[in-house]
Amino acid sequence: MIVGSYDKTASAYQDLSKIDRSSHKDHGKISDYLIISEVDSEDADFYNNRGLDYYKKGNYDQAILDYTKAIALNRQYFQAYNNRGLAYSKIKRHDQAVTDYTKAIELNPKYIIAYYNRALVYEVQKKYQQAILDYGKAIGLNPKDIEAYKNRGRIYHKRRQFDKAILDYSKAIQLNPQYTIAYYNLGLAYEAKGDNETAIFQYTQAISLNGQYTEAYNNRGIVYHKIRAYDKAIGDYKKAIKLNHQYIQAYYNLGLVYGQKEEYNQAIINYDKAIALNPKYTSAYYNRGVAHDNKKEYYEAISDYTKAIKLNPQYIQAYNNRGLVYEMIGQYSKAMENYEKAIELNNNYQLAIDNRNRLQAKMQN
Repeated sequence: MIVGSYDKTASAYQDLSKIDRSSHKDHGKISDYLIISEVDSEDADFYNNRGLDYYKKGNYDQAILDYTKAIALNRQYFQAYNNRGLAYSKIKRHDQAVTDYTKAIELNPKYIIAYYNRALVYEVQKKYQQAILDYGKAIGLNPKDIEAYKNRGRIYHKRRQFDKAILDYSKAIQLNPQYTIAYYNLGLAYEAKGDNETAIFQYTQAISLNGQYTEAYNNRGIVYHKIRAYDKAIGDYKKAIKLNHQYIQAYYNLGLVYGQKEEYNQAIINYDKAIALNPKYTSAYYNRGVAHDNKKEYYEAISDYTKAIKLNPQYIQAYNNRGLVYEMIGQYSKAMENYEKAIELNNNYQLAIDNRNRLQAKMQN
């Protein structure tokens, strides 16, 4: 039977947009701003600062209104353009955010924060080359900007330019040897390159700096699984679960490794836990079906494959496997329907083609 793939945690991403508080004057609470608003109605700083406080409280629409007033009073107020761009980003008005960051840069070409923030938006928009250029500008203006190196590395990773990603993560670590996320991301990059030994080393470095790093345990477990160090993989997945009892991916991955060890009861127990936490976990139903299948619990396997197909009607492997189970219990017409459906979804799916042809020959004898 075909077994599903690992569930891993991808490159670490943090919302590290940079707000500019350089002009902030502590006027007090928002209510204080309202009281003195008549007095300061022509003060651009007043509106920018009140906007900062609205932003901090999550009131992004009101923050945008105040930043706009600040800009109307001072058209050269590049910090207010940056801050309004941040608020637009928060409400997913990304094009307007880019426009504001671009204006801030036009007013101050050495304004590092705006390059950095525009790069973050370009990344969300999947405009990766523009994001790389902006992070490059930020790094050129501040060669010690470790966040810019880390974020540019993440984009190189997304573009599968792993060597460039590794250089950027390594530079971030050179600047800050305690930078846990960069070690973790290095692990991801080396794993993607197929250098499992170095990936394990980097995940281990991240764990040594942060013993609570559940994602690093999970992903190191995946690499151990790949190199068939199953007991070490189990140890890492269990550690991740101990740290976070709701860690769905770790339960799922435990199910996979127990399946590889042919400990199907343990595999099913862990798939059960993953499904209890996420009843729409398609791959967990599919792989639990594989475990039941291997235990010759055919009706349970059919039930799980059917659930996987209901959640993902394009799941060709589930159709193929359900066909095999129907064939095992002598329901040849249903088996044929499933092979045909898998082939309909992918007419190059050789496994289903072979199964259909073999069953046709069997039925003709």
